[in-house]
Order: sequence, then structure tokens, then C-alpha cells
Amino acid sequence: CQNWNVQLIKCSTYEYEKAIFLIDKLLKDKKPIGVINRSSGPAGISAAMICKKYNISSITSEIALASAEKSKLYKDCTSNNILSPKILKLKQFQDLKWGNYVIKPDIPIIGKQNVYKPNSSKEAKIYFNRAKDESFNNIVNIQQYIYGIDLIVFAFCFEGNIEKLIILEELVALNDGSFEGIGLFIPPIISSLKLSKSLITIIKKLLVFWKIKSNIISFSFRVDDKLSPWLYEVNSGLCGDNIISTLLPKAYNCSPKDFYIIDILFSVGIKKNIKLKFKEEVCLYKDNL
Repeated sequence: CQNWNVQLIKCSTYEYEKAIFLIDKLLKDKKPIGVINRSSGPAGISAAMICKKYNISSITSEIALASAEKSKLYKDCTSNNILSPKILKLKQFQDLKWGNYVIKPDIPIIGKQNVYKPNSSKEAKIYFNRAKDESFNNIVNIQQYIYGIDLIVFAFCFEGNIEKLIILEELVALNDGSFEGIGLFIPPIISSLKLSKSLITIIKKLLVFWKIKSNIISFSFRVDDKLSPWLYEVNSGLCGDNIISTLLPKAYNCSPKDFYIIDILFSVGIKKNIKLKFKEEVCLYKDNL
């Protein structure tokens, strides 16, 4: 930010009304032209409310709610005939035949914490209470577990069209009932024309449904043994600090600044021809994440 005119405001990301008041006070008769969001959950909803106030189309309330509330994402997928793991929303523990279910907060306060796959009723009750404590609305999701491989897809969108897709594979381990990120690598081992077409079709549907014009959206999919992608998470903006600072710059032989600039331009709806050219396979493991 050496040559940028940066002005800061101090405010909780959950208090969008206070944020709007402080933005108005800071900018006076001007208004912001873009919002860059690197958060999910309630903070993402605040970003959408700020966009709504200033008529900025990069983060809509539709995608913010789908990002924050996993059950809302499932409902949106169902409405568009998109595969997504089935979800049961609960406020109180309910015993089931455990083994093929995941317990997670409906609106997580901190990222992917307190997500579990129990094998017994005893484990499930413990995990349920942890997930409930972590959920902003005290609701817990019991989600269908899909066996497969995890992909993260970054969609660079401009005026409702996909300008570029970047696909990473995420290595996730199950350790004593808890999910643990092991690493990321690009390009993914799993690849096929059928899968690529499915991903593009899904993303195009949701761009229209969520009324997104220009932004960078990250989608998390679980790909099953039939190469069918199941969408289970979505976020607006380039997420993952080490993805931007280390993984992608090395893979595309550029600097992190190049990705930050693209992120800014897409968030304000400025067209940029993406000339990124894949150079080499890159892996990031747990110690570097």
C-alpha cells in the first residue's frame, strides 16, 4: 500500500450499520465503487449490506446468505437442480444412524472449525454441542457425507460471464472424527472434460440465480466416483492467504500483487484481460498453509 491512499475505519465486521455510518462520514459526498470481501459468515452479510447501500453489484445478499448459511446454499442448489449434500437443520440433538453424516455449524463464526464425522451416538452428541457453540444462530447442520475428492474452483466473473476458472485440489484427512486440511495442489489430479463442463454449467446457473455481475467467486466441491460434483461451500473473493501469496503466484509465474490487482478490478467491475499462463505444478502442505 506504499503508493496508495489508504484510510482506515475501526468497526466490527458484524456491525454493517455502523460501518456504513463511518464510510459516509469518511467519504462525505463521495461513495465507494467496490467492496473487496475476504470473509464469510456474518461478515460477508455485512459486506453485502454495504454493497446494497451504495448500489455495488459485486457481493449480493443472495450469495452472502448462501456463503454464511450452509442450509441456504443447499436450498439454492436444490432450486437449480444442482447436486449438494442433503442437510437436516437442528436446534436440539437428534440421534441418527451415524457413519455417513457430517456435523457442522449452520453459520460458523470462524471458518471451518468444529466440523465432524461421528461414528457413534456418544461422539455425535459431543460434536453436536461443539458445533452449536460455534454456530452464530445456534443451529447445527447434519449433512450427508459424500465420498470423493475435494476441489476449490475460483471463477473470475465479469458482466455475468466466466472469464477464467482456476481449479485446485484440496487434501483433507479425517483425524479422530475431525476434518483436517493436509494440503493444496494445482493442477488437480482428477480431471475430465465431463467434470469441467459440469462445473461450468453449475457456476453459470448460480451466477444468474445470485445476480452476480463482476467478482471472483470460490466454490468448494466434493467430486464422487462418477465424476459428479457436489457443491458444499461458496465464498465471494479470493480466499486463503497462502493460496494468493504462494500457491497461485508460483503456479502462474507472477507476483501476489497481480492477483490482488485482479481482485480489486473485478470487485469494482473493471474489465481486465487475464493473461495468466500456467507454468508448473505446485503443492502446499500443512506446514505452509
